[in-house]
Amino acid sequence: MPSLISTNVAEVVLTFSDINSDIFENVFFVHKATAWDATTLSELVNAFVSWESDTGSAERGDQVTLVRVTATDLTSLTSDRVDAQLETPVPGQRTSPVLPSNVTLAIKKNIGSRGKGRNGRIFWIGLTEDAVEQNAILEARANLLITALAALEPVVQAAVSGTLVGIIHTVIDGVPQPDAPFSHTQNYAITDFIVDSQRDRLPGHKRHKKPASP
Repeated sequence: MPSLISTNVAEVVLTFSDINSDIFENVFFVHKATAWDATTLSELVNAFVSWESDTGSAERGDQVTLVRVTATDLTSLTSDRVDAQLETPVPGQRTSPVLPSNVTLAIKKNIGSRGKGRNGRIFWIGLTEDAVEQNAILEARANLLITALAALEPVVQAAVSGTLVGIIHTVIDGVPQPDAPFSHTQNYAITDFIVDSQRDRLPGHKRHKKPASP
């Protein structure tokens, strides 16, 4: 598989660990108007840690902890990378038990453009039992997740000027992109309040796999 290239885009990987030492990751992409370097990548890492400490962790169970942040400049195969194992990990703040590790919620990243596969999504890590009723997330908690994600970009922009948080397109109309273009995430939305299972959709989800007839 060819290495990913996207000019002036940094990939930021947030690595979480739970009480069983299982590892989970969320991936973000940040475009900068000018080139990245080790200094600005370090500032970017610090911005994500700050956002998680102040905002993201408030919507995660306390059994899940941010332990590592890695920022990689995707401009070339020799670009800088800053890999930070956190000396002070950031635990979630909610005391309700965390849902099973394969159960989460898909949140849409809307780029304001139509087309199949154009918009992105993120799966929330550390969703707790008190956030759901049966198989659906409570609307109030869903809104808090959207608010938390919307707060990320201002934190990033305050730390590194000329930046936008968004997604990249590695394939367009079935054609792999040698330099993946970037699109800005304009807003976040939850289009289906049924929580997802990464192995199988939960009952009630439109893509739930019903048992085969005997």
